[in-house]
Amino acid sequence: MRKIGIAVICATFVTSAYADGRPSQSAENTHPLQRFSQRTLLKNWALSACLARIATSPADRADARATAGAYFEFGKQPIESYDAIRTLIGKFVARKYGSKPEIGETPTELNTMKCIDLFYSKELDQLVRKQPRVN
Repeated sequence: MRKIGIAVICATFVTSAYADGRPSQSAENTHPLQRFSQRTLLKNWALSACLARIATSPADRADARATAGAYFEFGKQPIESYDAIRTLIGKFVARKYGSKPEIGETPTELNTMKCIDLFYSKELDQLVRKQPRVN
């Protein structure tokens, strides 16, 4: 169930990443990730890297790492860009979230929520906008 949840989250973010909502005209000749802007690749990498960081099952962690690796492979930003975002991921993952469980329920850390909050954060947007424009 958890693996499906992470896959759904990633699919939701990826489908919203096209600049105009449609793939490019030469879509059949390119890898899908080549159609993303460098900023979108960087943000998607951040989400995937965050999900890898919070994953508790080896399968979920491996999947999120592989996803982050794919975004990294198509990215053209300097390694320092990823390092800065990795530091921000650490700050979001360290946040103390928690649900108020009903009597008899186990509390949860809401780790996936931390990654979603990272994805939509002003801090991540500022880091991504600060990166050099590359083709």
